[in-house]
Amino acid sequence: MIEHFKKRFKNIGDSFSKEDHFIRKRLIIYRQILERGEVTTDDSLAQLELLKAGLLIKQQGKLKVYNRLYQEVFTLNWVEKQLVPDNIANEISAWTEDEQILAEKLREIVLTCEEHIRRNRARGKSARYYKY
Repeated sequence: MIEHFKKRFKNIGDSFSKEDHFIRKRLIIYRQILERGEVTTDDSLAQLELLKAGLLIKQQGKLKVYNRLYQEVFTLNWVEKQLVPDNIANEISAWTEDEQILAEKLREIVLTCEEHIRRNRARGKSARYYKY
């Protein structure tokens, strides 16, 4: 049983250490769940990654922490430490050292912004109402 939970904790921890631009988003979603007890699902990639990792469970359109044990290990304090601006600054610093990485990150940001604008237009909102 201990080995089972070691594997689960590693899998969950890995979901927060994947090198992609959704890390911060996953942390923010998880923090909201810890603070509120649940959030409404929107089936975003970040939410799906947290479900896939096994940290969350989806019930009646809401996301909740899968169990208390996970909530005790991956606490609000742990989330806040992961969101420390220094960590983000170090990541951005690494991007700027390699022009190819920086260009890729900027493309990802532009694509994300364009996707948000498309969604807002589909909802009848103009781009100026969306705050980046």
